[in-house]
Amino acid sequence: MESILPYLLQSTVSIILLYIIYRLFLERDTFFSVNRTYLTASILFSLLFPLFRWNISIGSDSPAYVYLLQTITITPDMVNEAVTAFPEVGA
Repeated sequence: MESILPYLLQSTVSIILLYIIYRLFLERDTFFSVNRTYLTASILFSLLFPLFRWNISIGSDSPAYVYLLQTITITPDMVNEAVTAFPEVGA
């Protein structure tokens, strides 16, 4: 049996977020049936949301390829050569 702590944490976070949305957008609304429906749905959502497992994969199932490039070391002599070779760029 899984611990109840993750369930309580997810449920608490979701009800807080939904309550913030209520306070921002619906609190001053005079359609009390809409407010009542939203608050009831918010509570139900917060109780049921943590019970579902979401398997979301981002990207494709193909392996990612990594290309390793050679290390390039830039020395002060190389910079001086570039400045003298291309004076308009270095100015």
